Amino acid sequence: MGWQFKRGGSEPYNYALMSDGVVTIGIHEERDIPTLSLTYFATDMEDRIVRLRKSGIDIFEELPSEEGRVANCIVQSPEGMRIQLFEGMQD
Repeated sequence: MGWQFKRGGSEPYNYALMSDGVVTIGIHEERDIPTLSLTYFATDMEDRIVRLRKSGIDIFEELPSEEGRVANCIVQSPEGMRIQLFEGMQD
């Protein structure tokens, strides 16, 4: 699949960041998040959230910026897995 381990650790909780050279994903162990979740970063996340809504995907939680932009959010699968969508690049 082309995914490369970028970094990870066990403090303050277990996590790993992986990248395919285009996107970077983070896998984080449960802490203040009640379930296993996947974290996804993209520089155009605000546009991606708009497209998700247009396709009928429900947003579990919006995380608006101080300016009121919604470029970060959480979606949840029917099974309860949460996917955190954040604007930016995670190195």
